[in-house]
Amino acid sequence: MLTYNLDERNEDPLYVHLYKCIRKDIEDGVVNPHDRLPSKRTLARNLGVALVTVESAYAQLLAEGYLYTEPRRGYFACDILSRPQPHDARRDLPSIASGGSVSSGGSEKSEKNGGFAGRNSSSQRISTSYSSEKPELYDVESKIRFNLASMETSPDSFPFSTWAKTLRDTLSLEPRSDLISAQDCRGTKRLREAIAWHIRSVRGLETDPDCIVVGAGAQVLYNLIIQLLERPETVALEDPGYGRLASIYEANGIRISPVPLDSKGISSEALRSSGADLAHITPSHQFPTGIVMPASRRYELLAWATEKPGRYIVEDDYDCEFRLAGKPIPSLSGIDRSERVIYTNTFSQTLGSAFRIAYMVLPTHLARVYRERMGFYSCTVPAIDQMTLARFIEQGDLDRHINRTKTRCKAVRNALIEALQKTPAGPFLSFENIDSGLHFLMVAHVRDASSPEERHPRGASLSHDFLENAIADSLLRQDVFAKLLSSYRIKDGTTSDSRQCRLVISYAGLSKHDARPAAEAISRALTPFLF
Repeated sequence: MLTYNLDERNEDPLYVHLYKCIRKDIEDGVVNPHDRLPSKRTLARNLGVALVTVESAYAQLLAEGYLYTEPRRGYFACDILSRPQPHDARRDLPSIASGGSVSSGGSEKSEKNGGFAGRNSSSQRISTSYSSEKPELYDVESKIRFNLASMETSPDSFPFSTWAKTLRDTLSLEPRSDLISAQDCRGTKRLREAIAWHIRSVRGLETDPDCIVVGAGAQVLYNLIIQLLERPETVALEDPGYGRLASIYEANGIRISPVPLDSKGISSEALRSSGADLAHITPSHQFPTGIVMPASRRYELLAWATEKPGRYIVEDDYDCEFRLAGKPIPSLSGIDRSERVIYTNTFSQTLGSAFRIAYMVLPTHLARVYRERMGFYSCTVPAIDQMTLARFIEQGDLDRHINRTKTRCKAVRNALIEALQKTPAGPFLSFENIDSGLHFLMVAHVRDASSPEERHPRGASLSHDFLENAIADSLLRQDVFAKLLSSYRIKDGTTSDSRQCRLVISYAGLSKHDARPAAEAISRALTPFLF
């Protein structure tokens, strides 16, 4: 029977302390892989706590992949003990900091990249790459009333009055020398300290402010990472994934290796065979599928990173604050003990899409290399904006804004799903990964593409290619733009069920009043293709 001292929980809620205790026992091997845990009622009775306390702790452990369930048998510990070797990445520092090329020679790298066809190379492109912009095949003049593919937040969600007051206070109260003088290449120390406090409170990530670098958006930081790592030859990207990432790496002459997903996120086996030394992933909320990477897969990726000198993982934690059930999933960087993970995040989701302030947390040895080799760069964010954001965080305004936004987004999501379920298409719809962030997958159960007798009213067979184009056209006629993932490849090379069509539904830019008309428009577009 599991027994813990619940008086040592400090300021943690009771369920959080219990969750941490059980997680530590699983990580330390006190609870062995596949051991059955006590039932919720039994453990609650043994510890003298409410049943809801144990339920909440178990729910968080399930979400993070520390536990799994079997029908009518109970809860079991996952096997997460395939830990990476404790190889210190600082031992690899000379190969990165030497100033020489990562490859054996510049001519060799140029020759290898010479055969890369760039953005139009279908063999290297992510097969279902996602872009927040409309593809060229759509009429750019179309009046899209509901853009469910865009991750842009609603302008109404920005705290204009609070930000205006904070800006006025910054201009009137802060020393003028701090606002107009040249700043550290990593950003103002005050903002870096505020960010360190913020990610410690929100993500449980302990970091030195000297390891934080501030930049004007995530894309700026990705280019800095590429230079810092001396342009790695190949980068592994999730497939499907965020298409703009591929464009950024390709623009820097880096070969793209699309790595398929399985139910746990990016496939560690496929990653090993990709030939990449850099992996760019979204473990806490994969984009666009919404998969939350469990603890076992995270340790597998860390093991991959430690198997060879110079390997790194870029962790994109872009909407981690908006997990709508339970506590946020811990970051991959938080369990990294070998300094292999570069953590990145942005305020574009929390404050607004046009709010171009992002940051990265570098491993200690890379932070030193950044200062020595790239300290000539000026910070790309104006000092006034940095100081204003620092005050905004220090005063608790950011936390209050995030809590209000979560409440609003949860109401919008619930209203949208409820409205969709009430439409004529409702019986043919199901929803996946709805609690992880600001988008989810909607699965439409369409006609079987493998049955030749099933015909669209136009007379064409419902092949996957036709299906995607036809549904996309229908959505646009209903003034709805959404990204379809009708048939993405998974680890074993098979495809998803031919009778299922997946759509990425982003509700970041919707209001609660938009839910019903958006649902009705989606239903009208999908009805001709349903069973």
